[in-house]
Amino acid sequence: MKVAIVSIMKNESNYILEWLAYHRSVIGISNFIIADNVSDDGGSELLEALDQAGLIKRFFHPRVNAEVGVQHTAYERAIREYGSAYDYFLFLDADEFLVNETGIKLMDFLAKTESCKDFSALALNWRIFGSSGRKVSGDGLVIERFTRCSKPEEPRNCHIKTLARIKDIDKVSIHHNELVNGVYYNENLEPARFATVMLDREDNIADGPSPFTVEINNAKLYIAHFVIKSRQEHFEKKFKRGSAAGSLLREKGEGYFRSHDLCHHSCLDLSKHSTLVRQEIASLVKTLGEQTHYFAYIQSAFNEANNHFVGWVTSDSSAPIKLLLKYDNNELELELNVERPDLIRKEITNQIKSGFKLPPPAVKDESSLILKIKGNEHQVYPRA
Repeated sequence: MKVAIVSIMKNESNYILEWLAYHRSVIGISNFIIADNVSDDGGSELLEALDQAGLIKRFFHPRVNAEVGVQHTAYERAIREYGSAYDYFLFLDADEFLVNETGIKLMDFLAKTESCKDFSALALNWRIFGSSGRKVSGDGLVIERFTRCSKPEEPRNCHIKTLARIKDIDKVSIHHNELVNGVYYNENLEPARFATVMLDREDNIADGPSPFTVEINNAKLYIAHFVIKSRQEHFEKKFKRGSAAGSLLREKGEGYFRSHDLCHHSCLDLSKHSTLVRQEIASLVKTLGEQTHYFAYIQSAFNEANNHFVGWVTSDSSAPIKLLLKYDNNELELELNVERPDLIRKEITNQIKSGFKLPPPAVKDESSLILKIKGNEHQVYPRA
């Protein structure tokens, strides 16, 4: 049984390693498919490096229309391009952590669903975590810094995220999926009931799956949603980032912060695993250092000659160098393809194949053209 987490990320560089480490070490999921929605905080380079190290599968997925969300198209692409290799997809955001308090491993819990003949998906209710009174980000992991959350029955917790059997997905949405056959179950392995609205749910029963469940079940298998974090993090990172599900221009201001700053109860379901998560983060960092150029020092030269891009790249990491050519919302991964014995003679590198000669692409927007090193912020062209 193969399970993968599917996500889309933009400007989440401070949180990516913790999110991966938590789900790898605590939940037992090691497969991740992440849409890179083009970050300017180093997040794209980190995703590139994690992909190069084989720790995730990352695909380039920029927004092409400010008014149209990119999240559902990223999910559709993940199903189309990767779905055949897995049995289940769990759709999560970078501020969402799966919590498993069932007492058994997730894979064993999924095995129990085999006794439910019409099972196709799990409806995983939210439990929203507030700021815990923090005004600035401070030190520590997300799961350590924010340990106060909403009461279980908070109406916003009727929102769900989905873990679904891929072959049963008909149409994917942000929170729920329409299914070819079968039904959603909840954490109690009972059929989930859905509503058309967040409030007055008993009076607004939906015919099929929706973003809202009538009953809120978030005691044993649920999604911890760190939607705002500290006041500083919310207003510096999230306030004007737009919505992956909708418009780039959507602002999440003071009203949004206050309505999600829910700190009714103390909850240590995640923080109790902080030592294990920190150990896994250290392991990820070690792998990145050994197998990628994320922490490397890069040197390069670039020229345009005879309608080609020519030049060389060297690194103090011994990992294979990959080039990324980005243009017009496209991306190509390229190899170094020219031997440069002159660089070895000058003791610039000991790698013979450190040069490149590439035909430039036909570009509609010259300003979009970038040649860079995969997993490192170094740009070969244009110079930053």
